[in-house]
Amino acid sequence: YNALSYVKDKIASSLTTTVSAVTPAVPKDLKAELEKAEKQAITGFITQSYDPLLENSIGRLVTVRVDDLDGERKLYQGVLAEYSDKYLYVLDVDYRLQMRAKVSGSSVESSPTVKMFGVLRELRGHISYEPEERSIRNVWDRPIKVERITSGDKEVKVGKVLLPGEGLKVELGSNEFVVDYEISLESDVIWPKSKAVVVGLGDYPPDVLSTILGGLSLKKLKKII
Repeated sequence: YNALSYVKDKIASSLTTTVSAVTPAVPKDLKAELEKAEKQAITGFITQSYDPLLENSIGRLVTVRVDDLDGERKLYQGVLAEYSDKYLYVLDVDYRLQMRAKVSGSSVESSPTVKMFGVLRELRGHISYEPEERSIRNVWDRPIKVERITSGDKEVKVGKVLLPGEGLKVELGSNEFVVDYEISLESDVIWPKSKAVVVGLGDYPPDVLSTILGGLSLKKLKKII
């Protein structure tokens, strides 16, 4: 489809020329309609726009600038799987999702701050609250970033990452408050091009090579080399 899209104008022109040559007796108005129909058929069938830069990036780690659902502009990394004239399909994205937890005593109810569809089990059960100690705790198996805690007209900006099992004191004098936090989910994402653009290749973490080599024995490493 990409190759045909790249030369679709020449294909249409070639077909029109061929039809004109083999049907000299067709009236001009009918011939014009026939040529128009041919071009529309080719354009309608080949809907994917060829982009040399994106084409060369398929299967590679890329950086995508996104106008996200929460209104913020963010940078994501992932493997470009495919693209069309309107969409980007990116694999293995650590997608950051804004969450809000309403705390009342020991009861905690979490939900995304944007409307979500479908059943996602990982969108609950990230935070617990211990009233006696006045502290919240990350009870998830991944880090979370606590951004702010609000109780009535009081707001405390936090901006702290809690690793699994870590806690944070809540100094608001109340056991009823709201926690705004961020989680990261590994996802395959389809972004509309109106909201996302590939701005370059991605950067692997600086310690990725040592991590890989550290898990290999000398014997396995020699086989690879």
